[in-house]
Amino acid sequence: MRRNIVIRFLFTLALFISACSTHKTPPLPSSTPSPSPTDTPTSHPIEKYLSPGEYVTAIEVNETRRWFAVHLPPNYQPGVPMPLVINLHAVTQDAFQQEFLSGMNARADEKNFIVVNPQAIGAPPAWLGPIPGPAGQADMDFFNELLIFLQREIRIDPDRIYATGMSNGATMVNRLGCDMSDTFAAIAPVSGGHVAFDRCKIDQPISVLVFHGTDDPTIPYAGVENDVPPVHLWVEAWAERDGCDPTPVVSHPHTSVTKETWMNCSEEVEVTFYTLEGGGHTWPGAPLNATLGSIFLYINATDVIWDFFEAHPRSVNP
Repeated sequence: MRRNIVIRFLFTLALFISACSTHKTPPLPSSTPSPSPTDTPTSHPIEKYLSPGEYVTAIEVNETRRWFAVHLPPNYQPGVPMPLVINLHAVTQDAFQQEFLSGMNARADEKNFIVVNPQAIGAPPAWLGPIPGPAGQADMDFFNELLIFLQREIRIDPDRIYATGMSNGATMVNRLGCDMSDTFAAIAPVSGGHVAFDRCKIDQPISVLVFHGTDDPTIPYAGVENDVPPVHLWVEAWAERDGCDPTPVVSHPHTSVTKETWMNCSEEVEVTFYTLEGGGHTWPGAPLNATLGSIFLYINATDVIWDFFEAHPRSVNP
């Protein structure tokens, strides 16, 4: 039954990406370094990251080459710790498409943080971390090794490590929050799900920000019978894990937006949920035309995500 659930989950996500396949991946800026994704970390010592720009690097994890794009903002200085945002793409997409969709690099240039856009593997490329078992462990191993590499080569602020992602990438972000709550200060899944969320155990409280449209046809807001849980259910589960008040504070930043915030959580973390009335399976404020539901333009997810991350560093309390 669990295998069937996961297969159906990934299949519906693939439908979304196929609808967006006409959008070409934007090239890396010609003014910035762009080494081949097949290069190894040993061919790019720390001197590689001496200046701001785009860098593409690969590391080997469990005999598999895993590549990722690193964006260093204009004010980057080697050896000076900076916040990190890991930005995960949807199934069948790639790291550059996720950056184009989210515009996270541009936000990083304005607010001074590092962005890493990792690439999934497989055919089609998908994050398997949401799936319990050995398949998911491969991605968890990758993220562990990736963070070790980044901390060694670039110097990341250990109290300001964050993750966001779209669709299947958002589901992977939920998995990172569960298994690496002692590493990530906050996560922000967008239009994603939470497979096997009842198995999620955290080592310490973690701030969570969620966006989901009520008209999402790929990961329905109300769930899919016993296959995919309702979004509100797993958001409430995050609030419970974090020790928050059981009843959220409700506000309406826009007539089509409901914001729920669970307060008084353990170690000053926060859980916030944006319900987007009429929103589809999209990234709010994205520049793409969607065929699986309308783009929600009344809120810019990227701006809200960074503001949330900036306000929630990792707790240093024991």
